[in-house]
This record gives sequence, C-alpha cells and structure tokens, in this order.
Amino acid sequence: KIDIFSFRTGFISQLIGCCKDRCASIIKNLNLDVFQQKILFVPYKSGEHKSLFVVIGLKNLLKHNGKVGIGNQPGIYHFESCPCHEYFHKEHICDVASRICDLMNTLWRNECGGELDKIMNPFSARLLPLWQPRSE
Repeated sequence: KIDIFSFRTGFISQLIGCCKDRCASIIKNLNLDVFQQKILFVPYKSGEHKSLFVVIGLKNLLKHNGKVGIGNQPGIYHFESCPCHEYFHKEHICDVASRICDLMNTLWRNECGGELDKIMNPFSARLLPLWQPRSE
C-alpha cells in the first residue's frame, strides 16, 4: 500500500485563490483520505520560485484520535529548490503553511463530522509546526 501522495504543482495556488471548502471538495473528488497518508508532497511555485512543502504525521494523528504527543508528530517541512532562494519571504511561506493547516482542519472536521472547536481543529502553527531545514 502506498502511503505517500503528491499534489500537482498548482494545488497550493488554487488553495490560496479559493475557499477551503472548495479545496476540500477537490480532494474528496480525488477519493483521497489525507489522514491515511504518511507523507503529503505539496510542490509550490510562485513566479519563477519553486519550493516544496511536505506534510508528515497526519496518519498518526488519526490513529490516536486527534491526540498529539503520541508517536510521530505532525509537521510541515518547507524545502527551497536552491539555497540561493533565501529571498523568498518568510511571511509568504508562513501564509502558505497556514493555508495548509486550514485545509487540514476542514478535512478533519469533514472526516470526523465535528463542529468548529479547538478539539476538532488539531492543526495549528503550534500542533502542525512549520520547519525549514537549511543546508548547503
């Protein structure tokens, strides 16, 4: 069984340009349960800049009924295509990661049938942190 999914490059741009519920319905039409995936690859392109967001630990969160701190921690990793692209604004990267968190919360509520509250919204900057590894 494959536990890895890669979105197409334009997905994040589509997410930024429309409401979360629309993107959730697009994922539903793909028959994709993101919470059964160990890794989600989310390529991103803004102008000529290319980078990659990688979401991990979602499957673990579902396995433990939304409790964090058990097993592999969920997180979002952001990788630059080239170390020379340090100019890409941190606030823009944080905005994209925030939109990914919003989408995960929408999908989580759809999956669990819950109402809007902090218990049913496990994905935040604190509980789904953004990591930006740097190396040469």
